[in-house]
Amino acid sequence: MAIEPGPEPQPAYQKLTFKKEAIPPQLQPLIRKLQKSYLFFADMLEEEVGQFLKLCRRETFEDGKKIFTQGELGNSFYLVVSGEVRILVENTEMARLGPGQVFGEMAILEEVPRNASAVAAGSTLLFSISRSVLATRAPALGFKVVVGIARQLSVKLREANDHIRKQDAPQG
Repeated sequence: MAIEPGPEPQPAYQKLTFKKEAIPPQLQPLIRKLQKSYLFFADMLEEEVGQFLKLCRRETFEDGKKIFTQGELGNSFYLVVSGEVRILVENTEMARLGPGQVFGEMAILEEVPRNASAVAAGSTLLFSISRSVLATRAPALGFKVVVGIARQLSVKLREANDHIRKQDAPQG
């Protein structure tokens, strides 16, 4: 009795391929900065970052306008294109973010209340993307973004652990 070969096994990952579309020249510096500065963009091809940016919603905020409030449920994360964003915990400024920086990324991983507020500092342009857009319109790219966010959070957790160890070390 002869055994017929089965179908070829499918890889556990999906290689992302995008049509070679020209990236607008005004986005190229932003794409390079994202790839250089942020772990979850570093492993993406220029076309993948371009596709990610195309899925984003463009939002403008005037000085002092709330982007989101501490305690509300999060569903999107944001990329600062121009201007600045103040990150506040109980009205105390914890960080100020500028072009190329991202915030609110925990909302992509889980739907929990935000642990800080975000407020525009001056006229600010943001790109935002929701968990549902990544999951439904570009699931393979969304997976790659989530893995990158997990890597970035892992680095932050190690840094926080090191900081705690240094505080707990006996002073001598």
